[in-house]
Amino acid sequence: MRHADHVGLLAPGIRADEGGTWADLGAGAGAFTLALADLIGPHGLIHAIDRDRGALAELRASAVSSIPMAEIRTQVGDFTQRLELHDLDGV
Repeated sequence: MRHADHVGLLAPGIRADEGGTWADLGAGAGAFTLALADLIGPHGLIHAIDRDRGALAELRASAVSSIPMAEIRTQVGDFTQRLELHDLDGV
C-alpha cells in the first residue's frame, strides 16, 4: 500500500486538521502513524508505541522527511501491558 492508501483508510473517521492527542498501538514502521499525522495536522500529537525498536527508528526517520505534520513521540512498549497514556482523543 502507498501512503495515500493509508490516509484514505483513516480519513472517514477523522476530521482533517483536528489536532488532538492520539495513540498508534503496534505502530511498527509507522505507515498508519504517518497517515494519521497528515490527517490531524501540525497541532496534533501521536504516541507511536511498538515493541520493535528498529521499526520505531524507521518511523522516526520517515517522520523527519514528512514535515509539516503532527508531533510524533515514539515509545518502546507492549500494548497488552499497562501504558501511561492520558487524555487521548483517539486510538
